[in-house]
Amino acid sequence: MRKASKATNFWDRVAEHDHWQKDVKERRDPVAHRIPLHVPTSIVTLEEGRLYSSLCHEHIEAVNEMEAQKADKLSARLERICKFYPCFVHHPENGAVPLYPTSPTDMAHLIRLYAIVEKELASI
Repeated sequence: MRKASKATNFWDRVAEHDHWQKDVKERRDPVAHRIPLHVPTSIVTLEEGRLYSSLCHEHIEAVNEMEAQKADKLSARLERICKFYPCFVHHPENGAVPLYPTSPTDMAHLIRLYAIVEKELASI
């Protein structure tokens, strides 16, 4: 009788992570089914995109005209427009999945599950 109670306790502790497991499955399955994963280098708003495009054209003209100082200043402005947003995307229609707190949360669940399994195996 003691073993049945102990086994139930083990599975109850594992079941505490069911919601997380379902979330991981939703994020993992597109990768497993060969839907390409994309990690954007930066994001911009629509307005920032227009400014970025305009500055790119000015930068190209400055480079073509060999105006190094102007090109450098434009390059610096371009770099300030873009913002790094740690995320990954499977498909544009699905939106971005932030890496934080996703990755640390995943690791925390894995560590907790490992501890549950390790304790159970040590008691056998």
